[in-house]
Amino acid sequence: MASKRNRDGGDTERAHNSSDEHHKRLAGTDGSIDGGSDGSYHDDEVGHCHMRVGDYIDGRYRFIRQGGKGTFGLVLLCEDEKYKKLVAVKVVRKIRKYLESARAESCILRDLVRADPDDKGFCVRILNSFEWRGHFCIVFEPLGISLYDLVKANHFNPMPLYAVQAFADQVVAAVVFLHRMGLIHTDLKLENILLGDMNPLQKSHRTVHLRKKIMVSMPMSTSIKLIDFGGAAYFFEQGNGVICTRQYRAPEIILNFGWGRASDVWSLGCILMELYTGNLLFQTVRQPPPIFPALPHLTMKTTMHSLCTSHNTQISFTSPPTPLSLCVA
Repeated sequence: MASKRNRDGGDTERAHNSSDEHHKRLAGTDGSIDGGSDGSYHDDEVGHCHMRVGDYIDGRYRFIRQGGKGTFGLVLLCEDEKYKKLVAVKVVRKIRKYLESARAESCILRDLVRADPDDKGFCVRILNSFEWRGHFCIVFEPLGISLYDLVKANHFNPMPLYAVQAFADQVVAAVVFLHRMGLIHTDLKLENILLGDMNPLQKSHRTVHLRKKIMVSMPMSTSIKLIDFGGAAYFFEQGNGVICTRQYRAPEIILNFGWGRASDVWSLGCILMELYTGNLLFQTVRQPPPIFPALPHLTMKTTMHSLCTSHNTQISFTSPPTPLSLCVA
């Protein structure tokens, strides 16, 4: 089933979290990350830190296990010795562009906390940030797996209708909150929406689209949080660059017409259809034929025109569409 989904990562610095790499768990049976044989902290040749269970970050955060690995760096589950609670620490690689992006992200995250003191905006909460041995670290509340991992755990079957509705309510509210703040996320996708529930998934029979009942693995709670604000931009910063991961990229971005709030809304629509059907709405091919370099633009134009004008096309929630293939450079 997984072969149906061609999820190449984004080709921009803004969309630098590849789906499988970002959520791969690499902690070994001895508790080490990528081998750290002597149990001491060290960096590898690409700027990732290596440490063992029980090592401390900044003398305060005791490492428990690795939660994720991405192009930006590592996410580590730690215990905050000061407040005796679990936290997630994002340790950014010693690469200048990622360090700068992380510093900008921490500023945006603090803006979010100031604008949402009651934590009703469905966005991840920053707890602390600091420099440590050349890395920039951001401390977050601990969260569960991503919605991509949830769909993957269910073999890319449709999500139950109650979950689709609950996720939709919260993600829409999060995007509305950001836009009212004057922020554009720029990289909305399943990988950047995490469950609030860290407990194991529970199996049960649930109703999906077309009123079918199937066995699914679901969290006890459908609460979610939006993450990854490293590429977020305020309205006055919006421009003509390429943003978003390919499968969620709006037509105006592909056609170089500039981007703005509407680009987030397009990505949101792709996310909801993916949850509802279990399939990517727009499959992509990494490279167009060299004989026709303008094919990505023409493909998007043709596809959108067909969707909008065909008398035989009915877009409804009783007949989910077949995923469309777009060739995106």
